[in-house]
Parts: sequence; C-alpha cells; structure tokens
Amino acid sequence: MSRPIIDFETVTADNLAELELPEPVRLVLPSPRRGGPKLGDVRAALAPKGCVRFSASGVRLFADVDPGEPEAPLIALDTIARSDADGLERMLFSVLPHVDEIVLGIDGRSDDETLAVARAYADTAFVFEAADIGMPLEDWNPTEANPRGKIDFAAARNLGRVRVKAPWALVIDSDEYLGEADDMRKHVRGAGDDVGGFGVPVRLGTFEHPDGQRLARTRYRWTEASHNQLLYSERRLPIGGRIVCDTSLRTLAEQAKRNAQRQVGIEEMVADAAKGNLTALFHVAKHSAGVDDDINEAVRLVESYRLKIEPHSPLADERAWLALTMAFRYFNEDNLGEADRWAVRALLDGPRMTAFCLLGDIAECDGDLVRARGWYECACALTEGQQIEWPGVTELRYGRLSGIRKALAVPERAREVGQLEIIDDDAHPDKPSPLP
Repeated sequence: MSRPIIDFETVTADNLAELELPEPVRLVLPSPRRGGPKLGDVRAALAPKGCVRFSASGVRLFADVDPGEPEAPLIALDTIARSDADGLERMLFSVLPHVDEIVLGIDGRSDDETLAVARAYADTAFVFEAADIGMPLEDWNPTEANPRGKIDFAAARNLGRVRVKAPWALVIDSDEYLGEADDMRKHVRGAGDDVGGFGVPVRLGTFEHPDGQRLARTRYRWTEASHNQLLYSERRLPIGGRIVCDTSLRTLAEQAKRNAQRQVGIEEMVADAAKGNLTALFHVAKHSAGVDDDINEAVRLVESYRLKIEPHSPLADERAWLALTMAFRYFNEDNLGEADRWAVRALLDGPRMTAFCLLGDIAECDGDLVRARGWYECACALTEGQQIEWPGVTELRYGRLSGIRKALAVPERAREVGQLEIIDDDAHPDKPSPLP
C-alpha cells in the first residue's frame, strides 16, 4: 500500500516535532549534506510519534512513519572511520533501513569531510585521539615507517560500543556496504538468550565467509589491538544477506598509505604469531597462503594453525578456510593432487560447498566426469548459510552439474574400434556399450 508523501523543501527539527501524523506517511527531506536537518535530529523528533524507518539517496532523506507507540532502539550501527567520506556515506545509505541508532567514531587524524558526513547522519558522533585509546604519540603520529600512524582497533571500537543504547550492534566499515539483507530486526527479536550473534556473509572479491562479529549483542567487547576480535561463547546463527567489501571509492594516495600500513601490521602479526597468539597465526597463515609467496612456508603456517585447533571446534571455519585457500592455490598452479588433498581436508570440519565444487572441478580436469558429477551433486545438496564460499565457484554449481550430466548422457565416439560409450545418470559407466 502506497503512503501519502509529505515533501519538505525547508524543514527544521522543530517543524517535525510539531507535525501531526494521523496515518502512515513518507516524509521527503533534503539530504543532511544539502542543507537538510541532521538525521539524528530527525530521528529524535519523529521517534516519539511511532515506528520510524529511514532510507536515503545522495540528495534526499526519506522517513517512513507509522503512528503509534514509540519503539525502543533494537539494532545500532557501531563503527569507526578515517578519511573516507564517500565510502562512509555509501555504507550509511545501505544500512539506514536496518538500524535504529548510528554511533560513529572518527579517527582524529581524519579529514574534515569524513567528520562532516558522520555528524550529518549519526545519532552519536565523536572524535578520538591517541590519549583516548591509550596510545603513545610516537606511535599515533604518521612516520615514514608508519604512513598512517598506528591504532589500537579494539580500544577505538570499544569507545563506540559503550555509547550504544540498542541491545544489538551491527559493524560495517566505510570500505564496505550492505549489498542485501534479511530483516535483521526480525532475526534478533527471535533470538533466544543462548544466541550471541549472527554470521553475516562478508564478500571480499571472489571469497565469502560468515562473520559472527558483524551482528552481535552490544554487551560484548573487542580484544586484540591490530587483528581485533569480538569474542563470545554463546551460539551464533546464520543470517541472509551480504556485506560487500569495495575500496574503489578511496583515493589512490589514501590506498597507497593503507597498503604500506598494512605491511607494517603484517610484520607485527608475524611477531605476535611467533609468541603463540593463535589469532595472529591465523591471519599470517591466511596472508601467506593467499599471496604469491613461498608455498612451503604457507604450508608450514597453515599446518601449524590447524594442528593447534581441534576439528569441529568454534574455530572450525578458520581451519577449513585455510585448507580451502591452499586447495585453490594448488589448483591454480595445476597441482591437482595437492589441490584434491587440501580440499578433502577442508571437509574434516564438516560439509563445505566450496570444497565440493572444487573437488568436482579437479575430477573433471582428471577426465573423471562420474566423480565430478558426484561432487557437484553434494555441492547442490547443501543449502546456502554457514559455508565458506567462493561465489565465483559456488554460484555456478547448478549449471556445472547440469553440464556434466548432459556430457555423461551424450554418446561419445570411441577413439579405437569405432564404438560409442553410452553413459547416463542411472547406468554404470565402466563398460562401453556397442553401437546398436
């Protein structure tokens, strides 16, 4: 059912507070960055009137209001940002319909435009400096060795976490956006006390994995300064949707600084991994396995991590992730035997759609279509959800299975005595059938 539209060219928070809304309406206001009121002020004025849902474009802010009893905030966006105004605004546009509160922490070394975006859209925007996160100025200030200066990510994120009023917090960074999503409010309303968070799929290039830190209860706190983690022991449930990582809106200069700083961070993680930090070891092994580096060193790091973690433990996804990364690396180097071995090892922690697809590809490369068909049937039998995925592989699984079935069903001319080998889905393919 369409809503009556009230279009404001010039509006203030006071105008909204005095507005009478006897029926559901859509309010259309100028963008906060184009002279319109701040979103936080609009929310404060409209929230007492009933249920409010926001969305936005580059020039307009939309507020859908259903008059009635006010709603308590349920989900907050809680994140930090630095010098990424365009990315931050894109991310905010994508999450506005799903959150009831926005808390943004802006790194004090950031540019003014990023801070302006935060203040335009956030209910709570704050700036943090070195002293706020307990970091010495010699580490905080940029140098040639640390082009952007260091940061304690966990301490910075916890500054925002203590400001959140909603019981659930969503974390999406400024170089990401919410590509699609289930009704997050419905999921968290139905979560029992034993549920600590939801695994929101995160896509990075052609890789996707469910991240249980992205939508979790606000009471949890971040740990680890560089490779920050949100640790909790309660159950994690899957949720539909997708967070997409996309750095295309960054300037080349900013991206170069971030790349240089990332290398500094990797070196610090290597040192932490050597001291026994398993989180650091995972990130170091993942990086080594995924780049053009010494493959023997990558194997050593991956084996070291997997041997320290029990199968089917809370870190089963990480174990499988590393095994799959090695499997794809060997596959891309045409080492099918090692690729097969690592893909099977990924299955030791449970069925993985990507592993089944890769095993099917390996079998087809070996010329064994029957084995390939079996692996793809396994891949198609799994539903989307908690699996680690390479979408470029898994999204093609139904078409791949169909193609393999057709190839098995069509007679092919034998190379020697002029016979045809006829194979169908129900017949055993070991014996060739003569031409009738």
